Order: sequence, then structure tokens, then C-alpha cells
Amino acid sequence: MTDTDAHQLGPDRSGEKWISTAVTALLFAILIGLCVILVIRAMQPPTQQSHPWVGSKLTDVDFTPLLNADQPITAASLQGQVTLINFWGPWCPPCLMELPGLVRLSRDLEKEGADFQFVAVSCSRDAVNGRENVQQLTGESADILQKINIIGLPVYADAAGAARTELNSIATFRAYPTTLLIDRNGVVTRVWEGAFDMDVFRDAVELELSKG
Repeated sequence: MTDTDAHQLGPDRSGEKWISTAVTALLFAILIGLCVILVIRAMQPPTQQSHPWVGSKLTDVDFTPLLNADQPITAASLQGQVTLINFWGPWCPPCLMELPGLVRLSRDLEKEGADFQFVAVSCSRDAVNGRENVQQLTGESADILQKINIIGLPVYADAAGAARTELNSIATFRAYPTTLLIDRNGVVTRVWEGAFDMDVFRDAVELELSKG
């Protein structure tokens, strides 16, 4: 038997090589798929956890008008329309980053004729026992809104701290900005602590509006 004959009679391993290549390609595809899933999940915002304030009906609401408003906002004002209440401060950088987007959202919904109201509640950093120095807060709010080019926004104060005290009795009021979504019955349905992207607020507001 010649060397050529021995080569021709040896085992044919081409099939094994094809299977090995196919398995490698399959494992690589699975690995790429897992990486894509992990990236997509990392880009998604965290799931909104239920907050202790959710389900509570606000009763101690008496927001004093500071700028571009004449009438106070009371608990009765929260009935019959969806309300987004934003507690912010002229001294608070995250608040000032978030506020312009909230103003644009509220004005867009106003143009659409939605039964919606946005209530911007300005808060000082050093309120004494929850009570605000209304005159000082008015000046500080007007100055900062001019600097960030927000014109004509109605601004209120929780002058006696009543609303924040009521919320604090349920769970600690921890951060600025804090934003509450209130349904047409005056009940808190969502809570955001810290600054968020406008799409988060828009989606939540539109969902609440759709309930009719």
C-alpha cells in the first residue's frame, strides 16, 4: 500500500470540522445576543417602586401665590383634573435643570386642551419649622427664573409647610426636586424624588389622563 493509498483510506474528518465551526458560530451568536440584552436593560430607566405617599389623598394643601398667580392652590383645586406638583428650590441645581422641561410639558398639554395643571412650588433651603419667608422666596424665585429664561410661570409657596408636613407624616420628605402626580380625586398616584427625564413624566401624565 502506497502512502497515497494510506492517505485516501484514513478517516474523513471534514464533517467534524463543520460541526465544530457551526457550534462555535452558534455560541458566538448567543454571546452577542446576551450582550445586546444587557445593554438594552442598562439603558432602560429603573422600575418605579411604590412610594409610601402613593394612595394618599392630600388634604392640607394651601399654596400661596408668589409669581404670576392671584389665587392660592388648595385641596379643592386638585379635584377634577390631573395635577403635577413639583417641589423645587431656587438654590437647587437639579431642580433648575429639570424645571424648564416640566414647563414645556405643561404648556404642550395646555395647548392640547388636557384637563391638566402644573403647580410649581418654590421652597427655600432654610425654612424655619417648615415656614417660608415669603418675601425673600419671591425675590429669589423671580431672580433665578429670569436667569434660566422661564417667563410667566405661576409659582407658589408651601408658606406654612402644611403640605410637606402632611407628606412627612407618612414618609420622610427626602429630596429636592420632588414631584407628585395627583389624579382627578386628589390622590397621589406617582412620586419622583430627584430629577428625571421628561419622557418619564409625559408617559405617566398621559396614562393618568387616559383614565378619563
